[in-house]
Formats: sequence, C-alpha cells, structure tokens
Amino acid sequence: FMARLVMTVVLIGALNNLRDFLENGDQASGYLINLSRAAFVGSLFVIFALASIGHLARLQRQLAVLAATDMLTGLPNRRSFLESIATNAVLKGPGTFLMVDLDHFKRINDVYGHAVGDLCLQPAADLLRAAALSQVALARLGGEEFGLFVPGPVTCASQLASRIAPGVMVTTEASAIAPVTMSVGLAYGNEGAAVAQVMSRADRALYVAKHEGRARWVAWSDELDAASYKDAI
Repeated sequence: FMARLVMTVVLIGALNNLRDFLENGDQASGYLINLSRAAFVGSLFVIFALASIGHLARLQRQLAVLAATDMLTGLPNRRSFLESIATNAVLKGPGTFLMVDLDHFKRINDVYGHAVGDLCLQPAADLLRAAALSQVALARLGGEEFGLFVPGPVTCASQLASRIAPGVMVTTEASAIAPVTMSVGLAYGNEGAAVAQVMSRADRALYVAKHEGRARWVAWSDELDAASYKDAI
C-alpha cells in the first residue's frame, strides 16, 4: 500500500511539474516544490482511492469463494469441482470419479425433518474431507450427493470408497440417529475422457450399490448394466 501511495504521489508530482513548466517556462517552481504540493494536496485522495480499490478487491475475492462453495457443508460446489478436474468438459488427467450418495436420506428428512437432514450432511461432508487425501478433489454435487475425483489407479479409489461406505453416526440434542451410511459408485477415466460419460458410469454403479444393499461401493465395468435397477430404488 505504501509503495503504491509513494508511486502515485511521485507521478502526480511529475505531472504537476510538467504542467507548471508548460505554463511558466523558466519561472516554474521546480520538481521538488511541485512534488511537495502534490504530496500535500493529493495524499489524502490517493489514500482514499487505494483503500477503496483494496476493499473492492477483497470483496471480489470473497464473492469468488462464495460462488465456488456449498454454504451448508463448506465443500466446493459442483461448478468448482468440475473446473478443478476438467477443461472443456474432458478430464485433465487420469483418475477415478466417485459418486457418493447418503442412504435413506429421504427417510431421514421425512421422519426427523429437514433440519436433521441438514445436520446429517455436515458430518458426512466432514467424513469425506477427512478420508480424502490432499490431492483428491471433493465437492457436494447437490442434495445428498457428493463427488470425489481420485488421481491415479482404481485401487486407490476403491480403498477410499471402503472407508467412506460405513458412513458416520449422527447425534442430535434429542436422540441418537442410526448411522448414516453411504453408497458409492466408481468409474475410471483416462486423460481426455468426457466428464459427462465418466460421471454417468459412476452414477450407474451407484444404483447397483444401492440395489445390492447400500453401505457399499461398486465399480463400473463394461459388463455392468444398472438400468434395470433404477425403478427398484
């Protein structure tokens, strides 16, 4: 801030000196006098302008964070997540996408109310955040669905899915809630693979995981066909 202030005052002094020289020629007051006048008159205005610019810049950064964050869980939102793993709708690098869904979430909302449903989402997000490594992209995709992208081989992602599926115990002031388990669908994608296709495959695997009993993970394969299960869930 001080550097910008000094540079701006020096520039104003130089311009003031040029104006003085053009108007008065040899009778001009000189650079130091014009600089001192610029510092005396302009400093307060320059300070105000720089402070305003700094404040606007901070607001812009805060708005950018808010636009990329899910406010309930504090995780990145869907848009931010996709921007982190893909460019022009294709994967930046190879890895496994995990589609995570909280089991029986509608039942929780119906029985205990949406406030408890929201309460379940927060520890679920904390569990995912704790289980994921630093290089794993993580987001709340919407509702009770979360997404993770694990760079590298499928084995790393399957180990992560195994830690996630048992879920978390959520308690309230009134009573203890049964463990909130998670179903997970995995789909691997090479660098350059279409994100929509990888996510669709993970979603199909997720439906199979739910059909087979929930609280588990299933990896997509060429033989996997979850279409027949959708109406049953």
